[in-house]
Amino acid sequence: MPFAEEIKAERERRGLTQTEFARLLQSTQGTICAYENGGRPKQPELMWRLLRELQRQELAHFVKGGCSGSYNDRR
Repeated sequence: MPFAEEIKAERERRGLTQTEFARLLQSTQGTICAYENGGRPKQPELMWRLLRELQRQELAHFVKGGCSGSYNDRR
């Protein structure tokens, strides 16, 4: 999947507008729009914020019970 489609798919998966997604990533709606339309080169600092946010969400899912069983069950 092209980068522009990945950004849009992730935003839509979260149910966010471009403005809300931009705020989450400390960016602007115009930047998110440009990324989604493939019109702007990738900015490393924005990509790091996106990666950190995705990792934070995955960790939150794991802590909330995304993993079955306990540590003692696996001994």
